[in-house]
Amino acid sequence: MTGPVASTPDATPPPPPTVTDIPTSTTPPPPSNTTPTPQEEQGGGGEESIRVPAAFAIRGGALTPPQVTVPPRLAVELSVQSDGQAHTIVLRTPESQTLRLEAGTTGSVRMPGLRAGTYEITLDGRAAGQLIAGGEVGP
Repeated sequence: MTGPVASTPDATPPPPPTVTDIPTSTTPPPPSNTTPTPQEEQGGGGEESIRVPAAFAIRGGALTPPQVTVPPRLAVELSVQSDGQAHTIVLRTPESQTLRLEAGTTGSVRMPGLRAGTYEITLDGRAAGQLIAGGEVGP
């Protein structure tokens, strides 16, 4: 005689959960009303572009220091502090840069990196200094 037989629960796993498709938007963001600056186009947001300062002062009708050396191919920010008179400064590069300074003011211009070489700076139309790209950095 046989006794009662215990049954085992069904060993079939439950079906996997159903994934429902979630619609995604393919609408592009609205156009911006601002035009990016060249610096913004070259890098991502929130970055400060690399630049090397080249600072001069006008003392007694001459540039001080008479020359500044910067690394080649890095952006340069040329700044000139005027004395008690108005002056015109020209940095002779492939695309010359001109600063017109009022008496006692400081002017500056940022330019793209320069190829290795020596670039003349004129003060009121006469040779007064040099910006040297390449070599030991500093005044």
